[in-house]
Amino acid sequence: MLKFKSWFCVSAAWTSQPFDLDNYTTANCLCPATATGGKCQPGFYCPEGSIEPTPCPPGTYCNDSGLAEPSGECSPGYYCIRGATKPQNTDGITGNICPGGSYCDAGSGQPIPCPSGTYSNILALSDVSECLLCTAGFYCDLPGLTAPTNPCSEGFFCPPGQNVSKAIACPPGHYCPEGSAKPKLCDSGSWQDLGGQAECKPCVAGYYCDNRIGPVIDIELYPCPAGFYCPVGTQAATQYGCPPGTFSPNTRLKNINDCQLCLPGQYCASFGLSAPSGELPFTKSGLVPRSCFHYRRTAEGKGLGDGPAAVVGNHFKNFTHLQNVSTS
Repeated sequence: MLKFKSWFCVSAAWTSQPFDLDNYTTANCLCPATATGGKCQPGFYCPEGSIEPTPCPPGTYCNDSGLAEPSGECSPGYYCIRGATKPQNTDGITGNICPGGSYCDAGSGQPIPCPSGTYSNILALSDVSECLLCTAGFYCDLPGLTAPTNPCSEGFFCPPGQNVSKAIACPPGHYCPEGSAKPKLCDSGSWQDLGGQAECKPCVAGYYCDNRIGPVIDIELYPCPAGFYCPVGTQAATQYGCPPGTFSPNTRLKNINDCQLCLPGQYCASFGLSAPSGELPFTKSGLVPRSCFHYRRTAEGKGLGDGPAAVVGNHFKNFTHLQNVSTS
């Protein structure tokens, strides 16, 4: 039997280019039933010796009749399933534009899902590099997503491109609420010695937490210094100084009442003293110079202001003028 490219010959064909076929379908239906062959239709191709048309394979198209081979590859950004007649089919049967969450390089027979850790809500992508990295603070756990799955879990942070909710544990000295893209340094006045935490702890009384100089992880390294006191949440070493008229040689003071009254016969002239400023400088006439005025406080430790005062024994006495002071 003679054979010819671009044609197909069924049984009893008497020529290499039979014309007695009116119709052909992929169900091998011939009209009329006595037909001996015909020319390949669009969507099919017929290599030499074909006994029936071959549907254009996935990823290719056949845009004309009488083809001996496919016309070419399906266009980038589109996919061709089988029997496509155009490189950019959009009929949804033989092919279509590449949907969101996928990409279609040249010759694609099906959309290729964007990998986990990425997503895309854009049509007609043609390369995996066009898939978007999962948004920082979120994760993309499955292939083919058109949006991130969910925010990153609290206690963890998610840089771009993550595919699990607990990507990287929050380091000590930091906190990571839900949806964190990176660790957040604890605010001054707070600290954190554990990893994987969603919030920081208030600074312990007797200590200070100054995160401006680095994350506070071991609070024992930050005792309140002598001359100062540190209530809960203290942000800096010298935030709360023992007031004038008081001092403290001790560390880790928790409140103002832990400051000591200035010693008898001595004066404490400024804030934050770890020892008295010196002895009271009496004049020859027994007068106390105005420079020895001091801060007063009540028995409850509340400051009364910075008006003139001098130490007499363990007590505070107001002075509006220079006065004789007895040390007896």
